[in-house]
Amino acid sequence: SIEALGGSLSLSAVSKVLKGLQDELIIEKGPKGITLLQPDKLLQKLEAGYRPPKISSALKLRLPGEGIEAVTALNTAMASPARWVLSGESSGLRYAVMADTSVFKVYVTDCMALLQYQNEQFYNVVAQQTEDSFPYFDAQAERDRAWASPIQCYLELSKLDKREREIAATVREAILKKLK
Repeated sequence: SIEALGGSLSLSAVSKVLKGLQDELIIEKGPKGITLLQPDKLLQKLEAGYRPPKISSALKLRLPGEGIEAVTALNTAMASPARWVLSGESSGLRYAVMADTSVFKVYVTDCMALLQYQNEQFYNVVAQQTEDSFPYFDAQAERDRAWASPIQCYLELSKLDKREREIAATVREAILKKLK
């Protein structure tokens, strides 16, 4: 399942993590497979251990379009096999009720493909280049957009200011509701 969602872990790492989660009574391994017993506790552990991706470079861009429509231009601007995904902070629009923003943050694998759109004064997108793979894990494709996963969205928002933490709480409840 991890590989199907775009991630990679060795079987020994998966086994070690599952053993730890079982010892903490967060999951239960049985004849029918693995059962998540305490999804809220698992989210707490993810939040406590979350570290934002390492950003190697960032570009302020002026992409055609207004609002969220501007990020759809990344589909044609990015050179293959480069990829992009909205940050968890900007993906809050998909998972909770929040005001539209005028500037969107995206993670990209290659900023160089976007130099033609660089604009330090009138930007509507900030492209952040990262070698980390986890921001792309379980990205949700919809209408020419790549949204961060709900969990990535929750983790990023939970580390920001009061208003963003309130939005994170809404996203958290939606995640937990799906798991029950």
